[in-house]
Amino acid sequence: MSDENVLALEGEAGFKALFEYATVGILAISSGGRIELANPFIKRLFGYQTRELIGQLIEVPMPEAFRQKQVNHRDNYFNKPRALPKGPSIPSNSLKISANEEDTYH
Repeated sequence: MSDENVLALEGEAGFKALFEYATVGILAISSGGRIELANPFIKRLFGYQTRELIGQLIEVPMPEAFRQKQVNHRDNYFNKPRALPKGPSIPSNSLKISANEEDTYH
């Protein structure tokens, strides 16, 4: 990659392009658990438009049975921040896609 291309990715426009066109869902949340940023791929994962999620608690799109566990994950993370890969303990589906938890999470 040329130096010119590297510099382009380091700026705000580069970040925005990576964020908007990523093929994975990206959410940025505040320490209070509110969604601050959501990229367009989130719609494919959760079925929500980005504008529906901004300002909502991260637990809102999750089935009720997983909300308290997510609050604990969030609190633990902000007490000791670290990289968190998507794993099986953090559901990627939501209420909007499927309200039937038995079908979605087994």
